Amino acid sequence: MLSRVDRYGSLLLTSLDMPQFITEIDQLRSGAESAEQVAMLDEVGRLARQCGEHGDLELHLEGD
Repeated sequence: MLSRVDRYGSLLLTSLDMPQFITEIDQLRSGAESAEQVAMLDEVGRLARQCGEHGDLELHLEGD
C-alpha cells in the first residue's frame, strides 16, 4: 500500500484498504528512529484505524 504513495500526487484509501495500510504503518513504526517519527506514525495509525472502523470514511494522502 505504501508503495502507491506519490510524494507529489494524491492517494485515496478506503476502509477496505486499511488492514494492509495499518500493517505497513505498524512495521514502519517498529523501525522508527525518533520519538517524533513514532508520534507521527501513531497518529496516522489512529486515523487509519478510525477509517477502517467506518465504511464511509476515506483517508486522503496528499503530496507536495
